[in-house]
Amino acid sequence: MDILRHNRWIVIFGDPGSGKPILLRWITFIFAELALNGLDKLVLEGEDCIPVRISILVRIGEFATWLKQYPTKTLIDYMREHTLWDSKRYCHDDNKNVLKELIDDGHTLILLDGLDEITEVEQKGEIVDLVRKFVDEYARGPDFISAFNDRMFYGTSLDYCYHKIVETQPPSISGGNQIIITSRIIGYQLYPLVVEVYNHTVQVALHSWTSHELNIPERVLTNFLIDLACYLHLNSSSGLIDEFDIKQLCYLILQQQGLSCNHKILREYVHKLPSLLDYNIGIFAERGFQMYGFLHSSFQDYFVARSLVKASPDDVAKRILTITIHPRFHESLLIAIGWISWKWSFDDYDILPSNSVIFITLSNILDHPYYPKWMQTQLKDEKRLSNFCQCLLQNVKEFNDKIQTNQKSIPSAVYQELWLLHNISTSAELIIDQTLRIIMRSAKNV
Repeated sequence: MDILRHNRWIVIFGDPGSGKPILLRWITFIFAELALNGLDKLVLEGEDCIPVRISILVRIGEFATWLKQYPTKTLIDYMREHTLWDSKRYCHDDNKNVLKELIDDGHTLILLDGLDEITEVEQKGEIVDLVRKFVDEYARGPDFISAFNDRMFYGTSLDYCYHKIVETQPPSISGGNQIIITSRIIGYQLYPLVVEVYNHTVQVALHSWTSHELNIPERVLTNFLIDLACYLHLNSSSGLIDEFDIKQLCYLILQQQGLSCNHKILREYVHKLPSLLDYNIGIFAERGFQMYGFLHSSFQDYFVARSLVKASPDDVAKRILTITIHPRFHESLLIAIGWISWKWSFDDYDILPSNSVIFITLSNILDHPYYPKWMQTQLKDEKRLSNFCQCLLQNVKEFNDKIQTNQKSIPSAVYQELWLLHNISTSAELIIDQTLRIIMRSAKNV
């Protein structure tokens, strides 16, 4: 009850079976009994007390069922019809709006039980939105401040670091509705990302490396595994590499990492590294006779993802967009995106990508095998067709002017598919004809 004295807007989380409905029913009973006896205060410890408000208990599950029958109604409409018991109205029809009037006057304690009971995603979003609107409009203090009111924060337009918090009057003062919402705590916990699980596993394995005889820093070993994973991803469909090739690759990678300039020392590392990786790390091992590979493809995908995110945000975006259409990189892309979500700060995100990133994206879309089908289904409208042709002409112009050196030429299949759309209408035929003529003339002038 002390929480009710200090907080106007209350959300109670709990595990299934923890007694949330029982708690709300008990609160409803206490306030209903006091109101029935004509008391206007609930005395707490000492001299503390809170005003008696008319309690309104609403089961969200029942409200959702009712809403299916009346999809245009709101939560306040449901409460207006809430004067029912066993499908029979327990008050006169003339008084059916009594709860609505009490809510309007700010004399109620509203208890919404089971916000988690809605299993349909679409309906859950609708219910949450209706509850939010109800709280914003009706669960206000006597000073008209709601839980979602921006008036609670005042600051100067020049100094955003300074804010004065204007507190609403506590519910221990009469006036203004009070609300309690319950929901399960399950589903609100943030589980680790997949990349966090992989990263933890890899780090535990790599930390054990320091106790072995080769004096290779963990950083160098990590970069070696990243380069090795990229090599296998690009050159070995089986994910395996023979002993001769891995030793040659080890030599080149360790040399690039600057481990040593001494040929003899590098050869010693190369000779021992594969076997030490096999027996001591648990990530990369001999998978067959003189054939090596990662113990699980997920490790390879993880290190490829680490390679993708080793650059500036703009370069990372270019890499991701370049390989998006390649199925072999899909798992690595998911891990890379998870890494970005996990590790990057908000300052690293570009709200508007650079022109080069946009051009790479559009060029990759043109290469997609479904692009002709998209043209057949989406360019039947003359306005869209006209916009597409304008973009096409602009792309051709920039390519011919060599403004964007990395830009690809338009595939011939796009022009062929465009010509097949000429029978949509006479004006469409004219647009397509003019577009193709301009493109042909510009190609001759290059």
